[in-house]
Amino acid sequence: MINYTGPINHDQKPIQQFFSLKESLYPYLLVNLRSGATFTRVDSPTSYKRIAGSSIGSNVFVGILRLLNIFNDPTSAITGALDGDDSEINLSVGDIYGKAGESSLNLPDDMIASSFAKCSNMNDAKADAKPNDISRALLTMLSVNTLMLSSMIAKIEKIQNVIWIGNHIDIL
Repeated sequence: MINYTGPINHDQKPIQQFFSLKESLYPYLLVNLRSGATFTRVDSPTSYKRIAGSSIGSNVFVGILRLLNIFNDPTSAITGALDGDDSEINLSVGDIYGKAGESSLNLPDDMIASSFAKCSNMNDAKADAKPNDISRALLTMLSVNTLMLSSMIAKIEKIQNVIWIGNHIDIL
């Protein structure tokens, strides 16, 4: 049985939902986000194999924010990210190609084209960017990177189920 708390509603305590996947869970890709990210194929309760790893994980998020003296506490950084807006930091498809209908790419206007690209044109990017927005942009960049790796590995391994675990995943 798996305990899933669902998305957090800041006004009330999360509702716990319980469900069981029994044997239909296997095989699955276990993505463990800690200092880096580890991708493990799990075929049964006793059969598993590490497939890949990445140096990009939860500690990258925390470490960069600490270096910038924005957040020192991981929970505050993630809570800040939930209230942040990364559109002043990340370059979107709409920023490059214009609004819907002006491009033949058929991509959403708000899709990120380049993480932190708007900061490269600022004289002092840190002075103009809000802490929650920086936290949101960084968390988005790390999450998208890990999601893309998860998706590619699952496709190569012919796995449909992907489970993420690790530091502060329960807050998201």
